[in-house]
Amino acid sequence: MSNDKSIKDDQEYQLPDNDEFLVDSVSDNSDEIFEESDSDDIDRESESGSKLEDVLLKIKSHCIELADRFPLLKSKKVIITVGFIASLMIVVHFVTPSPKPVNTASMQKSNVSQQVQVQSPAPMSTVTQSRLNDLSAKQDSSQRSVSQLTSKVDQLSSSLSSVEQSQRMTNQSIRELTQQMKQLSVQMNKLEKEQAALAKPKGESAVPSAKPVTYHIKAVESGRAWILGSNGVSKSVIVGDTINKRYGTVLAIDADQGLVYTSSKMTISFGSNDR
Repeated sequence: MSNDKSIKDDQEYQLPDNDEFLVDSVSDNSDEIFEESDSDDIDRESESGSKLEDVLLKIKSHCIELADRFPLLKSKKVIITVGFIASLMIVVHFVTPSPKPVNTASMQKSNVSQQVQVQSPAPMSTVTQSRLNDLSAKQDSSQRSVSQLTSKVDQLSSSLSSVEQSQRMTNQSIRELTQQMKQLSVQMNKLEKEQAALAKPKGESAVPSAKPVTYHIKAVESGRAWILGSNGVSKSVIVGDTINKRYGTVLAIDADQGLVYTSSKMTISFGSNDR
């Protein structure tokens, strides 16, 4: 009786046609689902359409069974609640991606192709191969240049070593020549001393020097005198005449006293002795 009373208070609501109810409750959500799906994938739309029909049929059958068993479900509030729950189930069902059947044959083919690719790598492009060849050529050229530079450095090092050796030999030769020059200088000084000693005459063997020439008056007159030297040479002299280096020039002639005065302060008189 309580169930019948609640139905009356709720103003018993007759369920609409099952097909109309289910379609109306699901139409909005199904439209949203179809809008979110990829319009370009035709196979997926066909699969989702078939799934939607299956779900609608199942919901319809369950709703009919529940309405038959529980008359309370014919209430308007209960129907709205059930419809909302069904809509949520449909949305969850379609939002959750369903696992696609695995194509074993395609997987095997892909595995085989991967194995083939691993075993035989794809050939490089012509541009890449050309760049690799250019890089290899440049590397070879660089190596040759480095080898040539290394060879030149070795040659320069050898040349420097030779120059240093030559310089050491030259310095040694200069030192030897300097020593020889010193020895020659000593020998030259010794020879000069010996020559100087040989050039000096010894006392015993020296030639006696000649005695200086002396003059005496042979005859005299006013302004003129005749003088005779010890060497037998006679001269006639007047004032200003030069007799020789020893006597010099005649300064005056004194005929009265018989004297001849010279610039060397030596006088010539009669006889063989000078005054």
